Amino acid sequence: MADRISRRKIAKYAAAEIAAGNIEALDEVAAHLIDTQRSKEAELVARDIEAALAESGEVIATVTTARKLTGESRSAVKSYVIRVTGANKVIIRETVDPSVIGGVKIALPGRLLDTTVAAKLEKLTV
Repeated sequence: MADRISRRKIAKYAAAEIAAGNIEALDEVAAHLIDTQRSKEAELVARDIEAALAESGEVIATVTTARKLTGESRSAVKSYVIRVTGANKVIIRETVDPSVIGGVKIALPGRLLDTTVAAKLEKLTV
């Protein structure tokens, strides 16, 4: 029986391949998880890949707003992420969610900034 490869090793491999421009590595990782009956770990592996990319200076920021980001606000988010993480590359994964009402939520590996109106209203009711 082959040794089980840890999630961290899988993530480090995938992050190194992605950083080198080999996006097909994600297909390899997905196939490996399926072949080894570990598909339930996919979300955890994805999070670990994002963390490994962040360690190498490439940060994926999940940005949630009530409306689509403008070019100016996208630049402001990138500048903020670079300032707080020291990243040399920022990739924005944008989510539009009208229920946040206004403001912005920025999720980074290990960090969350939530200045949405919905979050502020939730704090008032607690």
